[in-house]
Amino acid sequence: MLIVGPMPPPLTGTPVSFQLFVEEAQKSDALSHLNIIDASPRYLKQVTGTGLSFSRSNISQAWRIIWDFIQKAPKADRIILFGSNGFAISLAPILLTIAKLMRKPCYLRIFGGSLDQFVVKIPFFFRYLLYFTLRRVDGLIVQTKLLYDYFLPYLGEKKLYILAGYRSSEFRTYAPKNYVEPFHKPFRLAYFGIIKEEKGVFVLLESMQKLQEESDIQVLCDLYGSIPAEIESRFLHTLSQVEGVHFKGVLEWDKVIPTLSTYDALVHPTFYQGEGQPGVLIETMMAGIPAISTEFRSIPEVITDGDNGLLVPPGDTTALADAISRLYRDHKLYNRLAEKNWNMQKNYDASCLVPSILKQINESSNDSVFSELQSDSTYF
Repeated sequence: MLIVGPMPPPLTGTPVSFQLFVEEAQKSDALSHLNIIDASPRYLKQVTGTGLSFSRSNISQAWRIIWDFIQKAPKADRIILFGSNGFAISLAPILLTIAKLMRKPCYLRIFGGSLDQFVVKIPFFFRYLLYFTLRRVDGLIVQTKLLYDYFLPYLGEKKLYILAGYRSSEFRTYAPKNYVEPFHKPFRLAYFGIIKEEKGVFVLLESMQKLQEESDIQVLCDLYGSIPAEIESRFLHTLSQVEGVHFKGVLEWDKVIPTLSTYDALVHPTFYQGEGQPGVLIETMMAGIPAISTEFRSIPEVITDGDNGLLVPPGDTTALADAISRLYRDHKLYNRLAEKNWNMQKNYDASCLVPSILKQINESSNDSVFSELQSDSTYF
């Protein structure tokens, strides 16, 4: 198999997810050999609009990827292209065309959960290019049921696959937190993610302010993540007005689960339009703590309200403050949510999900090749 995708650095969600896929694929019995092409230029994986970067260095890097692909594709039985929405209208159509000229089964895995919104927002030419790609891949691999349902009428169930968010099982040493009596200490919350408006950071700060002013419970909250320059001044000023909330900087990805396990709960009040299945929600499962998040996009696919966490309407500061207070005051509810959330991690175990999708692809591409030999048809 040949796979194309962005390897770290940086140690952020998309490259780390791809690296973990590579590591699990290399262990899998479904493959005899794995070739990797690193497609790590930022513009290939971070474009969310239509403004592609065509600097000399980026074009040179793109040609390097294409040349590597031309060299390695003839030796592959099947190919998977990993990338962002922007990748799907930049390099993916080129690589797909090359693969099809070589009569190689080719699959596309899109990171994140916003491809449906991307489709309707881009200009006609790019939309045509995207559907040209989607209709000609042997399979589209999406992260969420929301995307699966959206593209089902266009592509049909035979060309659609779900590969949920995943994390390594190496952190299974943690156990779910359990309290035998109500909290008599500060309730310690953590936020992990980019410090930005759409991630609900200012909603969280306002909710914490409400709790400090209107409630008798003791709550502390630490925030981890990078701060975009355009929001830094506003964030730091607002933060300085709220007691019990501290900014802890950026944490390396492999320290997230161990750090989460030292807190009582995660708070994740996002309304970010590109949200898929946030990795940090899966990491709370492995850390053995419950999560408070929002009823937004695909988040209810990961967190069920009252079952393995609590969900609130996005942007509702009062509902968020009430959910935090509820979790603090009801230790029996807390214990039940923490245990159920910890038990959910098996559904997001990379060591199970990656071999499973590889097996599905192997079976599908074998059927595709057989059908092609029977009909002697071409792809274009």
